[in-house]
Amino acid sequence: PGSDRDDDRARPEIWTDRAAFDSEGAALVRAATAMVAAANAGDRAALTAAFQATSNTCNSCHDRFRLPQRQ
Repeated sequence: PGSDRDDDRARPEIWTDRAAFDSEGAALVRAATAMVAAANAGDRAALTAAFQATSNTCNSCHDRFRLPQRQ
């Protein structure tokens, strides 16, 4: 819903490859959960690694399912 707006940056693949989109979302939840666990444990090295993994997961989904910024 909402991806039919002129200002929306969602690629149509969100709807035509929904399984991949949902998989990316699940990967983000897993990565963020690991980041929270590392933060709660006070493990700076694990938190840094988990933050990077979470960031990579975000970027992967954006690269695959988001159109470039309009000029």
